[in-house]
Amino acid sequence: MYHCHRATAALVAIGHGLALSASAAAQETSVPEESRVKPLRSGFRGLESRVLGFGTYKETTQYRTRKRYVNPGVGAIVSYDQAIRGPWSGGLQARWSLWEPQEAALVDEAEAPEQTAPLAAFSRIQFSPRLPFLWGETFDGIVRPFAVGGLGFVGFFEARPTYRRSNAFPSETAATYGGGVRLVWPDTAALRLSFERWRGLRSFRVSALTWQLEVQFGDVSAL
Repeated sequence: MYHCHRATAALVAIGHGLALSASAAAQETSVPEESRVKPLRSGFRGLESRVLGFGTYKETTQYRTRKRYVNPGVGAIVSYDQAIRGPWSGGLQARWSLWEPQEAALVDEAEAPEQTAPLAAFSRIQFSPRLPFLWGETFDGIVRPFAVGGLGFVGFFEARPTYRRSNAFPSETAATYGGGVRLVWPDTAALRLSFERWRGLRSFRVSALTWQLEVQFGDVSAL
């Protein structure tokens, strides 16, 4: 009888131990794991890592072009940029302005120059390094200097109302290069201030310096 009671007690202890183990295992499996799903970014995802820009610019003709033409007003800019890798981004920019003939050219030249409206389209590469070690994380997130260069095509047209091809200059390929700074309001907009010089590559007859002001929308922090 004594041995029977001991065997029963041993079985009860074993059963109790198994129950505790099962309960502990259930508690371990019931603890939820940390979610690895990243939250979606707010905003218009169609412009992720991309920006659209609209602005204006002042153009100053140079060298031989300055002897015949002057730009008395400002031009219009439309641009598109997207992040490439690291500090590099690329995009397209279209510019439209109006050149008036110089008064001296109207008097001196046998064939007086006519009013013309150059329309330029450039494919551009922009380099904008991040420099938090130089002026801190906060300042670096807002003020972003850059250098830019690219190739494109410039066509010359008559002004309103015809907008026909102008006889002033033949259309030709051109290069642009310069630099500037972007002022970024994260997740809102950016202001791009820059200066660029462009010139024709075929005849080298046309050259101008531009001072540009653009407002950019989209994923402005990505560039």
